[in-house]
Amino acid sequence: MHLETIIHIIEDIRFSDSSKLADGVLFIERDQIESLIEKEVRLADIELAKPGQSVRVAPVLDIVEPRAKEDSVRTAFPGFLNEDGSGTGVGRTHVLKGAAIVAVAKIAGVQEGLIDMQEESQPFSPFSRTLNLVLSFEPSEAMDPADADQAFRKSMLRVAEYLGRVAVDSASGNRESFEWPLPGNDLPKTALVYLVQSQGNLRRTYLYGKPMDDGMLSVISPLEVLDGALVSGNFVMPCNKTCTYIHQNHPLIREMFKRHGKSLGFTGVILANEMSRLEDKKSMVQDVLDLAVEMELSGAIINQEGGVNTLTDVMMLSRELERAGIKTVLLLNEFAGADGTTPSLAETAPEAEHIVSAGNNDYLLTLPGVEKFVGFEPFPGVENIRGAITIPLTRIHSSTNQLGFNSLSC
Repeated sequence: MHLETIIHIIEDIRFSDSSKLADGVLFIERDQIESLIEKEVRLADIELAKPGQSVRVAPVLDIVEPRAKEDSVRTAFPGFLNEDGSGTGVGRTHVLKGAAIVAVAKIAGVQEGLIDMQEESQPFSPFSRTLNLVLSFEPSEAMDPADADQAFRKSMLRVAEYLGRVAVDSASGNRESFEWPLPGNDLPKTALVYLVQSQGNLRRTYLYGKPMDDGMLSVISPLEVLDGALVSGNFVMPCNKTCTYIHQNHPLIREMFKRHGKSLGFTGVILANEMSRLEDKKSMVQDVLDLAVEMELSGAIINQEGGVNTLTDVMMLSRELERAGIKTVLLLNEFAGADGTTPSLAETAPEAEHIVSAGNNDYLLTLPGVEKFVGFEPFPGVENIRGAITIPLTRIHSSTNQLGFNSLSC
C-alpha cells in the first residue's frame, strides 16, 4: 500500500463570498457550509475561533481535520460519505494542516468539554492552538439524541471534506509518503495495540462507519488509520476521549513509522475495543494475545481511551502479554488529585512496569474571562462560563489524550 498526503499549511481562516485557498489563507463561504448540513438538524451558528483570541467554545462534541482524496470517487471519511472503505490508505489525500472543524451542541447524556482560545489555555489544550471553524448545531426537542448525533456527524464530515477539496487544485503543499508493509529488519518486532472505547449510544467509535461495540478485533493497516478509517462518536470525559482529528493524526503510529529500522521493527496495528463486561474484557485480551503470538511480537505499545473502567483492559493486556514474553509500554493519564499526590490509577498490575503518563486529569487550570462565548449555556458545574473560571483538565477537550497528542505529563 502506498499513501501520499499533500500537506497544506493553513495560517489563517476567514469568511468570504467564495471558498478558496490562497497564500496559506483558507477562505470559507458561509452559504456553502449551510447547504451541507443534514436537514434533520438546524445549524444555529457558524463562527471562527483562532489562537490567542478571547473566545471560549462549549460544549464540544467532536473535532475533525479538513481532508479530501484527490480522486473524487473516493472519500476521506469512508463508510460515512460512501458505501465502504475501498480506497482507504492508498492514493493521495489533501490535508488542511492547522485548521479544524469543531462541532458544538447540547445532547442529553453527553459529557461536556470546552476549548478556550486564550494564551493561558494553549499549553493544556491542543485545540486552543488550531484555527477552528465552529459549527453550533441545534436538534429539535423531539429528536432522539442518537439520531441527532448521527446527523451532526455526517454534517461536519461533509464540511470537512468540502473544505479539503478546496485545496485539491492548489499548487502548494508538502508531500509526505507512507508505505505498508515496511521492509523487515532484525530489530524487535513491535506492534501498536490500539484501544478504542465503543460501548453504546454516544459512547462509540466507528470503523468504516460501523460501530465497534461488538468487540470485533482486527489487524488494520496503519495507513487506513491515517487515512480516515476511524471516526469518533465517543462523548465520555472530554479530556480522555480520542476525537476524530486525533485518530486522523495518530501520534503513536506516526512515531512508530519514524522509529522503524532505528529502534524497532514496526510490524502492525491490532485494533481492539475496550469492553464493558469483565467476561468480554477477558475474551478481548485473549484474542489480542493470540494475535501477538502469531505475529511473533517482542514488544507492544498499548494506549487507553476512557477512564476507570477501561484501565482494567489495559492492565489485563499488559499482564498477559508480559507473561508471554512480550514487553509492553502503556500510555495513559492519571487521576492524581489537584495537587498530584493522590494514588492516580484505580487498577495496576505488577507486570506493567513501563508507563508513560499523559497528564493529571484533576489538575486545576485557572482561565481569565472571555469577550466572546460560542456555543450553548449553561455549562454544568460552572456558574458563569463567560467569566474567569477554575476547572480541572477533565473538562478541557483532549488535554490528557492517551494517544500522546498533547505534551502533558504528571
